[in-house]
Amino acid sequence: MSGVAEILAAELTPSKEEVLRAWWPNFQEKGAFRLVDPAGEVGIDFVIGTDEADRYLQLPVTYRSAELDGGSVGQLEHSVLGTRYLTKATYDPVAVGEIVRVILAGDNEAQRSDAKPQILKIKGSGQTPSTEVTEVVIEDASEERVFANAKINGVGRSFELRLPRRLLPVKYLRASRVPSPRNITGVFSDSEEPLVIAELIWRDL
Repeated sequence: MSGVAEILAAELTPSKEEVLRAWWPNFQEKGAFRLVDPAGEVGIDFVIGTDEADRYLQLPVTYRSAELDGGSVGQLEHSVLGTRYLTKATYDPVAVGEIVRVILAGDNEAQRSDAKPQILKIKGSGQTPSTEVTEVVIEDASEERVFANAKINGVGRSFELRLPRRLLPVKYLRASRVPSPRNITGVFSDSEEPLVIAELIWRDL
């Protein structure tokens, strides 16, 4: 389990959905799942919703007290924490490191401190629960993929991490190409159909 995401009762101005719609118009939020920054400084939120054609999308973002260079989504005022800057997860080294760790550790989504159910149950494909990912350095990023370097259990690795905007079943992906064996899949509570959430591809093998 990825830890416990601390959820504070607070007012957000503007609302999270308003900020996200400025990035992705017609986005209708349906729910989210959380991951946890080990240092407790950065919120990692995979917001799940639909577009104008009722297709499921994911908008992974982070919440920070200071703005990063690149990948800005916007900002909001949190009635408890103050100004929070939203950043696309592919541009945030904390999010990238935690997503890679979840994949390699075979971990799942974090619990919420308010016990509210999350929209997806996720699972990393790996089998090494003790995985540590440190010293993440982003080389290049776009909205759906990032090229980065990090230390995986102390060993330097280069990798590509893909976070597809549209959530498609694994079987659809297999029809067009072979998916990476290092991945995160997720299922809705009313379905058994696994969806592709993230893929990790080593670059130095």
